[in-house]
Amino acid sequence: FVTPFLEGLMKIVARVTYVLADEPDAVALCRDQNLAALFIELLQTNGLDNVQMVSAIALENLSLESKNLTKLPEVPEPTFCASFFSCFSQPPVVTGLCRIHCGKCSLKETFCLYEGQAVLKLVALMDHTNVNVVEAALAALCTAIDDGVDIEQGAMVLCEAEGVKPILDVLLEKRTDNLRRRAVWAVERLLRTDDIAYEVSGDQTVSNALVDAFQHGDYRTRQIAERALKHVD
Repeated sequence: FVTPFLEGLMKIVARVTYVLADEPDAVALCRDQNLAALFIELLQTNGLDNVQMVSAIALENLSLESKNLTKLPEVPEPTFCASFFSCFSQPPVVTGLCRIHCGKCSLKETFCLYEGQAVLKLVALMDHTNVNVVEAALAALCTAIDDGVDIEQGAMVLCEAEGVKPILDVLLEKRTDNLRRRAVWAVERLLRTDDIAYEVSGDQTVSNALVDAFQHGDYRTRQIAERALKHVD
């Protein structure tokens, strides 16, 4: 009974992550219990597909809230001389900021997957045999290139974690409609970075997959596929 017991507990705990935007107490609970670290640890429970899937979904929910929780740096007011002779003044340099969220981040306080080094572990799930685990992992990775974050830096983080090829592979495999929709969305975001677009432009199979998505996808997918094709043109 250990496996169904663990799966049931996971589903209960993960429900807390669905109400973060509306419930400050839920955010406090996740911080106090360091749930993000727990979910990252459970990503690696090989053989327990549902535990891995629920962990990835919970991490997606937590990561989506990171941009609202990160503490943006306070830039000091310019001095009188600096404001008067603005051409001679240098903007203040703030160090120690998260590449993706451009603020002060941590895994425990802001649920930042980058600071928690979760990206590599999510990328490792992208070749899982269970399509539901793959979809959950991809959704969590997509939070690094979502609206409200530094998309180019998020794309570079995925690139450094060798996550671009697995995302392209998901697009090429066309295992399910949901996976293809999410993969097309992710690929379009990645292709906004010139270096990645240049590399992908030489792979005709990716262009063919985007053309196929443009021809056979739903209305929203066709729009995104069209933008992606423009990036590699």
